Amino acid sequence: AVEQRYVFDQLTEEVEVDAWALSDLARLYVIKQDPAVAEEYRQKAETMVRIEHRLQKLKDAGASDEELALLHEGLQMADALQDEQQSAIASVGRGQQPQAIELLYNERYESELEQVQNQLDHFRQMLDRRTNVAIEDATAKSRALRTLSEVMVGLTALMFLFVLGFILKRRVLRPVVRLSDVVNRLASQDYGVEAPDYRQIDEIGDMAQAIRIFRENGLVRQRLEKERDADWAIRELLARMTQRLQGCESVEDVLNVAQLFAPGIAPGIPGQLWLLEREPWQMHCAAEWLDPQGESDPFHPDQCWAVRRGQSHPPVTGEPDITCYHLPDACASHALCVPLIAQGETIGLLSFQNVTPAMAPSRAYLELMAEALGLALANQRLRDALLEKALFDPLTNLRNRHHLEDALRTQLSQAQHTGQPVSCLMIDIDHFKAINDKFGHDAGDLVLKSVATVVQRAVSDRGMAFRYGGE
Repeated sequence: AVEQRYVFDQLTEEVEVDAWALSDLARLYVIKQDPAVAEEYRQKAETMVRIEHRLQKLKDAGASDEELALLHEGLQMADALQDEQQSAIASVGRGQQPQAIELLYNERYESELEQVQNQLDHFRQMLDRRTNVAIEDATAKSRALRTLSEVMVGLTALMFLFVLGFILKRRVLRPVVRLSDVVNRLASQDYGVEAPDYRQIDEIGDMAQAIRIFRENGLVRQRLEKERDADWAIRELLARMTQRLQGCESVEDVLNVAQLFAPGIAPGIPGQLWLLEREPWQMHCAAEWLDPQGESDPFHPDQCWAVRRGQSHPPVTGEPDITCYHLPDACASHALCVPLIAQGETIGLLSFQNVTPAMAPSRAYLELMAEALGLALANQRLRDALLEKALFDPLTNLRNRHHLEDALRTQLSQAQHTGQPVSCLMIDIDHFKAINDKFGHDAGDLVLKSVATVVQRAVSDRGMAFRYGGE
């Protein structure tokens, strides 16, 4: 609208200037009769654009029909004035100057000139009104567009905040809450929780990686603590087994202790304890636990590589090695044999089955167990041998005099409390010296053994037989 107003101002100003300029030149020529002025008037009139051309320009500039009609009327008035001016100039050429002056300076001419001016002013007023209306419309549209733009900016801001909130919730808040929950569970040593795997390259990703490392370290520490606790438990079992072995009074007690503690020292691994018999020279099964495979038939010691080598076999669990011949084929490749050695002498064997690298117990603990059992069995055998020598006669295998005194004292004490009678017989062999003198001491020893056998058979379990001394 402003641009159109500028175009309209140029056109109306051109019309107004042309009208006044031609009027002034015509009046000046009528008075002075200067040919130069007449020439300037003609040039000005020739260059003045006709009404049709001006109207076309105004149509192109966007003028309305009412405005064009008003301006057309004003231009017709201007053209009428131009006709009067040309008539006055022609009258001067004929020597009728007074008539020419009268024509251009009368009230009618002035009125027509003012009408042209008023017509152009009216045109400008209409143009101003239309321009103001256009400006107001443009302002209203601008305000509407501004309001719309503000609404769009507000909606865009809301959408941006929504997207930002969604991003913050999805990329920041949710991972932080998840990581916080994981950290709380890890703080309570719940290392079974799965740490989230955020691969994003930012602080959240760094935190997730740090938490994963912390969880892995916690799992390793937890595994080491379990291994340590299991190790301490096995050590405690070994210590308790050693204490119990010190209180054993027979080989049977030692075997019972072995059956009780072996499943705890080697969890989930079945096994057997074999003892070496001198006569016949073979291993026989004295104890077993957790239902080992195969039969418990005696075997020759040379069938076990652990007894041959004097150390546990195979030396490395899970590695290919020759198997012991006394083991069943089904478990021979997953077995472990540990010899029982005391004071350099093999007295037995510990045999374990289903020993795999995943569940293999510590070989050191098994060897400690074997050492403790070997010493206990050796001490028990030594004790039994010493007791037999101290309480039994080596020739007749009857109890000796010292044992008689202890047994008699015990029986008499019990008889005093119970009131039961005690019978004691003393027997000797007649003519024993003559037998020794005639047939020799070997024959005498044979007689003593034979008589001792008869007496022991007669007494049986109902009493006790002793050799007091001599015959």
